Amino acid sequence: MASRTSEQAVRKSGEMGSSSRLAPQQARSQETRSRILKAARKAFAEVGFVGANLREIAQDADTTHAMIRYHFGTKDELWREAVREMFEALSVVIDGARQQAKDLGLDLRERYRCVTLAHARYCAQHPEHARITIMESISGSERFDWMVKEFVTPAHTTGKYEFDELVAHGVLPAINFASYVYAYVGMLQLPFVLAREAKVAMDFDFLDPASVDGHAEAIFNVWVSDRGRSIAD
Repeated sequence: MASRTSEQAVRKSGEMGSSSRLAPQQARSQETRSRILKAARKAFAEVGFVGANLREIAQDADTTHAMIRYHFGTKDELWREAVREMFEALSVVIDGARQQAKDLGLDLRERYRCVTLAHARYCAQHPEHARITIMESISGSERFDWMVKEFVTPAHTTGKYEFDELVAHGVLPAINFASYVYAYVGMLQLPFVLAREAKVAMDFDFLDPASVDGHAEAIFNVWVSDRGRSIAD
């Protein structure tokens, strides 16, 4: 009985030792995977899917071509996972801003301000998001169709409910939803995509944190103005 108990203890100790050794390996693997995805988005944003080279992505990620194959398989699968992570990151930011505004008890007008600020900060930090979606939209592909079906259309569906509520309460103008979406998103994304041009042409740094927040406030004022100033939820 004692011998069996000892054997079980030794086995359990060995399993714990294996787990403790495995944890750092998993952490390193996850770190490598994250570096690959970041480098992939950079490449896809700069040269598009066709122009992106897996070996160059591996070099930028400080890893090997074999590791990309191990984690993602093909370039197509790498692109999809990079895009998935990109949209999921945006969703976390927007959902977090919405929830925070609700928790603070803000009215619809101020909730809209909070979400716009969070969205602008994301766009400033991740201009590759807009570049990738624009490139795919221009070229058109099965990848583009997948991206729209998986992420863009669901986001528009959610956004339509919020838009209707904001219009009903007088916060936003009663205009065509499609016109609103692409005007609003364009205002959020384009200055950060063209930040280099703005710096050279106007000596204005859109990527400065104060400029980012100021731009968000400008967008808010363009759409809201005095509408809904005293409208509570």
